[in-house]
Amino acid sequence: MMQLYAGLFWGNFVISHLWLLVQDGQHILDLDASSLNGVIWGSPPGNRNVSQATVASFTNGFICRPPATCGPPTQDIYNVDVKAAYNLPIKISPTDLGPTPNGSPCYADPCIPLNSTNPEHPTLASCADAACRISNLTAFCKPPNMLAGPDNACLNTEGAKKEMSTPAGSVPFMQACPAASSYADLGLMGVGHFCPTGTSYSIVFCY
Repeated sequence: MMQLYAGLFWGNFVISHLWLLVQDGQHILDLDASSLNGVIWGSPPGNRNVSQATVASFTNGFICRPPATCGPPTQDIYNVDVKAAYNLPIKISPTDLGPTPNGSPCYADPCIPLNSTNPEHPTLASCADAACRISNLTAFCKPPNMLAGPDNACLNTEGAKKEMSTPAGSVPFMQACPAASSYADLGLMGVGHFCPTGTSYSIVFCY
């Protein structure tokens, strides 16, 4: 029977947890919406190093900056993040949607339309599943990337670079998981999904 540990850093890493999940098991978290950001990851051996894992990343209650036409500060932004590494398949699914806010979804100053083609901004997607799955990680992980850590994760060695073009080491991640955030572009989080604040989310490992 497969088992893994799931880790949580929430509220600027103030809250930290690590818990065991057995196959088909689940763990329910009730987090205060005022905790603005956090990450969740999985690791079969219980690795606490989030930089060696596929990450579910959340920014809750994103505050829209001027102009006021952007709408109220009632959007969550979430994504699958492989800017640092990939170790396990992961899928984020919104459930029990929060109240739909008035105004347009917003992300930066000024408002950016959905599926913006502006290369200086990330692509935003509506309230939908976000997922990443890479098969045969040993064959996938080639230089400049490398396998490392107790999970034998593939480290995205150039994912932290802030460049207009995709860093060479991040290209395989972007091709394998185009809906994931694979490098630190000029946007705050890279590829992003949004839902109304108050939405619940299901995070599935090894889906």
